[in-house]
Amino acid sequence: MIKILLIDSHPIVQKGFKYLFQDETTFKIQKTIGSIKELAQLSSSLNKIDVIISEIIFEDGQIKDLIKKINKKIPIIIFTTKPYSNNINKYIKMGISDYILKTSKKEVIINAIQNVYKKSIGTKFISLNYLKSKRTKTSLSKREVEVLKHLIDGKRNIEISRILKINQKTVNTYKTRVYNKTRAINTIDLYKFANESKLF
Repeated sequence: MIKILLIDSHPIVQKGFKYLFQDETTFKIQKTIGSIKELAQLSSSLNKIDVIISEIIFEDGQIKDLIKKINKKIPIIIFTTKPYSNNINKYIKMGISDYILKTSKKEVIINAIQNVYKKSIGTKFISLNYLKSKRTKTSLSKREVEVLKHLIDGKRNIEISRILKINQKTVNTYKTRVYNKTRAINTIDLYKFANESKLF
């Protein structure tokens, strides 16, 4: 079972997150805290954590320093109310594995947790060098590029459908094509592909 550490400054979010996933069998909310100070106090027990989900952005690399103290690489998911396409490169440099919006559906959050965990233990892991060698020759259609951009911006299928004036089923088809062609696992991977391919 995947053990989760949730960092969120709002107690109601902590309780809501635990309640939403109380019956989930693939992972468990091991601990909830509300600040970096509390995280520092937990540093000695972080080796019991498999994935960190945090609303807090660690601007100065504090989380990296804490994780370096233990002999374990812990993937970090940013849990936010705002799309981060403008700052995503900074988060990649900080070592963030993925980001999900607080408005995301339950299954989206579950998939994000499972994907970053699988990467961290080597299951279904695709190295960046492999991705570069395989996907740089990939060409996306104009519509697929449009969908990719909106996915990076954190937009949901229904929002993309309204913007592009196509139905949600068609959006989902394009979304599947984009992920398959780019060999991406999450939004961070999509951004890396777009950046390497100079799409925007």
